Amino acid sequence: MLTGNQLERHMKPSPLFICALFISIFTFSSCSKKDHLENTAAIWLWGKHMDDAPLKQWEEKGIEHIFLLEKAFDVHSEEYVYDFIKECNRHDMKVHIWFLCFGKDRKWRYPIDTENKCIRQESVDSVINRAVEYVKNGFDGVHLDYIRFAGNAHKYNYPETGLTGTSVVTEFCRQISTAVKAVKPDAILSAAVMPEINSEHLYGQNPNEMGKWIDVLVPMIYRYGYAGKDMSLEWVKETTEWFVNNSGEAKIWAGTQTYTVNLEDNSPIDMSAEAIISDCRDFKKAGVDGISFFRHRLGEIPDMNDFWKE
Repeated sequence: MLTGNQLERHMKPSPLFICALFISIFTFSSCSKKDHLENTAAIWLWGKHMDDAPLKQWEEKGIEHIFLLEKAFDVHSEEYVYDFIKECNRHDMKVHIWFLCFGKDRKWRYPIDTENKCIRQESVDSVINRAVEYVKNGFDGVHLDYIRFAGNAHKYNYPETGLTGTSVVTEFCRQISTAVKAVKPDAILSAAVMPEINSEHLYGQNPNEMGKWIDVLVPMIYRYGYAGKDMSLEWVKETTEWFVNNSGEAKIWAGTQTYTVNLEDNSPIDMSAEAIISDCRDFKKAGVDGISFFRHRLGEIPDMNDFWKE
């Protein structure tokens, strides 16, 4: 049996152990950072534009995430898409399957049984089942777009059953997050949200509630041509800060344009890298964790490597 002094010496960690522990903690922290949820950059990519996606250039510019539209599978074979993911991974970029949840073929399709005033589970399951298969087969995350109503969420509030537009969106987030994380715990769940504060009565999106299930919220803070006009820097600041402070546990990546808009005909005008990075600085001042660029083939993607160190 060890004496008290012997036990104390026996339990006291050696310098070698402390060093090893420090290295382990440092390595874990580095890996956590490598999850790319903070000080990061993403880009939205349409499937029909995969062929000329400049992966090496994006890697060199610090792009770490690609939101790839699900329609990529309508344009390319499964083999092509999954080979594309592997190539992105070789360039240290994660690929997220980009869903249009409540919209299809330019029509709104809400997952609601209006007769019974409840969620239409088969509609939810359709997205969930596809998402689970995608992450099993190689996708690094799931990006939920059009996970909202078209400004009429309040019309789907049913006191008799307790269903509301907001509860539909939140429950959708809960179910898909639970299912995806069950098969791939490190999968990243993200969702694009409308850039209007306190607007859940319109879109059914409550960022605090969504943030309980979603890792990253991406408010689409598109200041050029929004609702037919260019928005002020004050609007950008107010909107960004509101999302930073009202997102539950989710990180905030500001969705930003890589183009301005001709207000006469609504056509896009490419932005320079310098102009885009200037907008990014406004988001960073407001406290965002990342930036997401909309989109490839418009504007010049800036170099983000030193951006977060400024």
